[in-house]
Amino acid sequence: MSFVTTLPPPKAPIQLDCPKVIKPRLALPTDFQKSWLENPCSIPVNTALIPPSAMEAMANPLAKDSRTGMAGGKIRPATPRPAEMNPDAYADALRQLMSDDVLRDRLGEAARKRARAFDPAVIARHYERLFDDLRSATRPSLLGRLRSALHRAEPAVPTQQQRPAQTTAESTPVTPPQALAYTRALPQGALRIRLAADTLPVGPLDFVIRLRKDPKGREVRLPIPEATADDIADPHITLPSGAALAEGRWDCYAAHRGTTTAADRVRLTAALTEQAALVGRHPMTGRNGVSACIPYTTSDGYLALRTWHRPAHAEVRHITVDATHTTITATLLGPNTDTDLTAATVVAVSRTAPEHDVTTSVTHLTDRSFEFTLDYNDLLTHREGEHDLWDLRLRLNSPGDAAIPIGRIGGDVVDRKKTDKTPATYLPHPKRGMTRVTPFFTVDNNLALSAKDIPEQTGDHVK
Repeated sequence: MSFVTTLPPPKAPIQLDCPKVIKPRLALPTDFQKSWLENPCSIPVNTALIPPSAMEAMANPLAKDSRTGMAGGKIRPATPRPAEMNPDAYADALRQLMSDDVLRDRLGEAARKRARAFDPAVIARHYERLFDDLRSATRPSLLGRLRSALHRAEPAVPTQQQRPAQTTAESTPVTPPQALAYTRALPQGALRIRLAADTLPVGPLDFVIRLRKDPKGREVRLPIPEATADDIADPHITLPSGAALAEGRWDCYAAHRGTTTAADRVRLTAALTEQAALVGRHPMTGRNGVSACIPYTTSDGYLALRTWHRPAHAEVRHITVDATHTTITATLLGPNTDTDLTAATVVAVSRTAPEHDVTTSVTHLTDRSFEFTLDYNDLLTHREGEHDLWDLRLRLNSPGDAAIPIGRIGGDVVDRKKTDKTPATYLPHPKRGMTRVTPFFTVDNNLALSAKDIPEQTGDHVK
């Protein structure tokens, strides 16, 4: 039940410091707004237990919380009993509230705390937990059901004398705790990682990322904000855009502050990983070079980051495959904006030996974009084995300039080798027979070329 009322004359004189002008936060109906402004001591009252509308959420002039608009309207300890719910009873309760500063402050603080429970972020968290619970309660996999069926079909259970002894670990499997992380890529390139507070270890914690298979054991630590008694939101970590993370894959942990051993950290389980803001996004260019960072869920369900960090990089835009060649358009990225591409070349660097490298010229397009064409017949003259591979590099042919990798590290795809497929071309080789030539992306999302023998087939048999 909700209503708006103007208090009748008080039964006893009450000294009130009423504001001369009260400005409503929303555009209210004309009659209501006029009535409210003409009588600044009128107090709109919301008697519902939850805010049913925006007007009720902002109506009470005792409100102090600019985020929710809710406060003194929640006068539950001062309200009459259900049998007495009428405007006069509420007026009496409001008189008590207005004449008691301590009571008013205490109830207002309690009301603001209750209003925060209806914050959209809190409600969204409850929905996420619901979906997580439903997902974990799904039917067992087909393999699990087959195993259960086989166990039911086994012979009778052996007697106690025949049954081997079971250890405690075998009879009571222990499920390791899961620290849940909800990760979102932001439009500006930063990452926001929210940690489910009730799944984290107890005590002061750090958010830790460790470079996988790194002989140096490099890691980055950020303190996880400690929750207070009034906190209703989960702690979160923001990894800024352009963070100078070494190229590779980083695993994410929550670790006890001040510790360094593996026993004192727990790996973060990816409850949700949102990459939508990265779709179509270019790599970032800064003073330290070119970088990109993609959060993803590993095959075993953990949170990880795939990062690239290079002094310069050529980002592939288009790949056109023809009968005997492929044409590639790319854009040079790097902190040096005065790079001259007129003398640049592209080298297909052989993984077999340097004498099998293939060099082609570059056509400078607009700004820092360029185009080059690789003739497959040139590659065939450099074939040596059953499967030959070449990595593509841009050379500026200036003193001191290193070869620049050509690839596609922008966007939201961690492993383009599985997704960005190009057509294969079949050409005869004078010595090795039919050869399949294919441009492809490596596990590092760099562009390469493959030339592989295709065995001759007779009927259903391979020679």
